[in-house]
Amino acid sequence: RLSVSFIEFNPKVEFLNNIKIREALSIAFDRKAYAANVVKNEKLAAYGMVPYGIRGTENGDFREQQGDPKAIDRAKALLDEGLKEIGKSKKEMEDFLEILCVDSEGSKLQAQAVQAMWKDNLDLELTVTPMQTKMLIP
Repeated sequence: RLSVSFIEFNPKVEFLNNIKIREALSIAFDRKAYAANVVKNEKLAAYGMVPYGIRGTENGDFREQQGDPKAIDRAKALLDEGLKEIGKSKKEMEDFLEILCVDSEGSKLQAQAVQAMWKDNLDLELTVTPMQTKMLIP
């Protein structure tokens, strides 16, 4: 049984409409740490919508054939470039954006892990806002 969880960005939000900012946030999300510390299985780290264990070319593993994840230095540069492109500062981004999650212990733990990674890797401090499911999914 295969499944993948993902972070969804709202492209209608000015900051998240910029592809460089979205890529920076994606790179700065430490999938191995998340899998090891939140999911409790480091082998489950996902680097794309296709999980490990799916056959790629010449009977290889598709995910392994995609190469290594990108470096944090690149994420920092992309965030800076993206903010410059939209004429905004990191402070404005922090004041505007928040991490929304379902109001459950598991979802809050997951959101707090994302929050910590973006703080550690991008020096980006976003708040976590738990909400009822019916408010998140109309």
